[in-house]
Amino acid sequence: MRFAAVLLAAIAAFAAPASAATQKIGEAEMRAILTAVCQPGKVTKKSCDKVRGYPEGRDDCGIELTGDGGDGRFLTGETVYLVADYTNCEPHANNWGGSVLFERTASGLDFKGYFQGVRLSGCVAMTGGARDRLVCTSGSMFQGYESDMVNEVVLSKDAAGKPELSTQELISAGRSEDAVGVNAVECGKPIYFLSLGDVSAGPSPETIAFTAVYADAALIKAVCGQRGRNAKLGSSPPQDNEAYLPRKAKTKKGRFVYDLAKRELLPNGEAAR
Repeated sequence: MRFAAVLLAAIAAFAAPASAATQKIGEAEMRAILTAVCQPGKVTKKSCDKVRGYPEGRDDCGIELTGDGGDGRFLTGETVYLVADYTNCEPHANNWGGSVLFERTASGLDFKGYFQGVRLSGCVAMTGGARDRLVCTSGSMFQGYESDMVNEVVLSKDAAGKPELSTQELISAGRSEDAVGVNAVECGKPIYFLSLGDVSAGPSPETIAFTAVYADAALIKAVCGQRGRNAKLGSSPPQDNEAYLPRKAKTKKGRFVYDLAKRELLPNGEAAR
């Protein structure tokens, strides 16, 4: 289902991001989005009580925009799309929300759909190539296992030409302290990320930078070489390829650079502290 919204006058001045910039959706833009998807009279500053055309016929649910997302030429060509993160309407399995997608047209925002579970935060827009890129962070917790991800927002079209929105994981980090009482690392890896954040444009085109708390190769080798892989530290045994970190383990914090074109960390790994 598609809805057309009348944009506020301020929206016309909304410009596409420069070569690389952190994205945040403004209040006027959010109101235009809500006007497009909410039932009449239900729009507030950042949310609405009832939406229109929600999947599975759940038009009685309400959404709240977080202000996270961004816009750009995410497909080849000149068409500009806007994606915005929302909370509510979804269960824990879908990370409590999703994203809405619009196409910018001469007459305003043209609604393209809800994408359940596609959550975005801390987004950075990268422009200047054949198409623009939107890189965002996300996180989740299931049964005490907590993870952080840096994802690229991927826009495609199905055989019928209908836009489809998803995310492609670039980097991930994991913590198990709330699940088993202690954090684990994967043995044999040269580095293991425990947390990620603070994503920004990298030092060269098509790169991003991020901050991570991590275990380096020396620490991973040391704990994986311990008898039982420190199993007694946790409330249950580690997985076959894991070892537990003592609470006083000397993890590190650093800044890393990731190459979007090659889909890999730069060869030197840590960039700057």
